Amino acid sequence: MLSLSFNSPYTAISSNSFQTTSDWTEFCYDIMFDSTIIDGIRLLKLQFLNSGTYYIDNVTIQDNTYNCSTPITFINNKNLDVKTWPNPVRENFNIHSNDIRMTDLSVYDIYGKLVLLSKVNNHKYVLDVSSLNNGTYFIQINLESGETIKRKIIIL
Repeated sequence: MLSLSFNSPYTAISSNSFQTTSDWTEFCYDIMFDSTIIDGIRLLKLQFLNSGTYYIDNVTIQDNTYNCSTPITFINNKNLDVKTWPNPVRENFNIHSNDIRMTDLSVYDIYGKLVLLSKVNNHKYVLDVSSLNNGTYFIQINLESGETIKRKIIIL
């Protein structure tokens, strides 16, 4: 049974129960705060790959300073000079970082599947997205400093 309960001031919109049969696997998620379609509503998808009974109780919504058990540096700092354009994009997505060299770029589809990975080692990069299907994607830009920038892109 999956049981979700939220402490005030948050209200659960809906809840569901599921029965599975196997062991628990721990997952940690980054939630992008600007990725909502309806203002003020955040969605979290839990996918259980193993069978078993799962209980998720007393869920606390943490701010974006929460660290997982494996530390991840996540900074979406608007003060970092990383420019991306055009968005929406058809073929070439430009990424410029004036301050810090980029090391690699990862593109994920709406389901979180890695669909494109590029090594960069430069301040400027043109990412060819023409091979990807139309839709919403998330790009993760890793910087030489260890910081990570995440952006949502729309491919037409």
